[in-house]
Amino acid sequence: MLLESEMKLKILVCIFSLFSNAAYGDYFDESNRNTCLKFERGKVASCDPQADIYYEKSGNSEIFASGSAARNLTENRTAIKKNNILRTIERLKRRVFPVTDQAGKILGTAFSYNGRILTALHVVTSSSLQERLYIYDSETEKPYLIRGYATYKRELGARINYYDDFCLLKVPEIENSDSFEESKSLIDRRFEYLEMSYPRGNNSLKEPSAFSSYISLPQTENDNLVILNRNGQDFNSSGGPVIDMSTHEVRAMNIFIETPNNTIRALDLYYLNPRIEEAISRGFVPSLSEYKYDLPYTKERPPIGGRGGGP
Repeated sequence: MLLESEMKLKILVCIFSLFSNAAYGDYFDESNRNTCLKFERGKVASCDPQADIYYEKSGNSEIFASGSAARNLTENRTAIKKNNILRTIERLKRRVFPVTDQAGKILGTAFSYNGRILTALHVVTSSSLQERLYIYDSETEKPYLIRGYATYKRELGARINYYDDFCLLKVPEIENSDSFEESKSLIDRRFEYLEMSYPRGNNSLKEPSAFSSYISLPQTENDNLVILNRNGQDFNSSGGPVIDMSTHEVRAMNIFIETPNNTIRALDLYYLNPRIEEAISRGFVPSLSEYKYDLPYTKERPPIGGRGGGP
């Protein structure tokens, strides 16, 4: 006769085996029918503390698995996610460009936004009539001279705060290229993002680097800056677009690292839209170095692009 505890264990195993076959199909490993989960204090755990655990919630449905079933599910979901990210990069990479100097050195990143070319101001403050800057277009495999710069502030020595740190670039050869649409709403929820840029470690002018994670906090109350769930970022990533993976809409533009915790901050493009229109209305100037902009925030929060400091 089975002991009561043994009977309960067999019932639990059988229930989970039936549930697993129905829910997971091919993902369930028939060779390991002792795989099971336990529910304690509202949490899911494996009957075997050494076993892998998989949990997924989508809408009103939930998936639980452990052991080899969990490993199979995790590997499968990871493969799907990787493929999805690769397809998204391939589809959108023509909208993202490296900003370079005359020697072809990458200074930062720009992207096509609402039919215009947008980057972080600190990426291009070194531009002068003697030191020209360029946008490299991977589709034509050519560098194009940046012929003008539109900024929100034009005064000599102007103090640049977070939402002043942007610049529109006049590059006629690519202004009519494929473009992200204007962001229509502020960021008020967590979402999975894809950030594309041309950081220091990327020596290719043709392929942007990319990183995918989650928006850690929608925005802080005092500065309206988006926080990216990422520990550190390579220099020259400034100006890179932050894209919502579910909609492929661009929602933010990264600009600096928060020290000492190395979190990445980005500008919510919805807040930037009216300032962009104001900058455009003031027209373009041929260079920026003579304005000698003051960026006080960069002393404690290193920008990730341009000729200034940085990690």
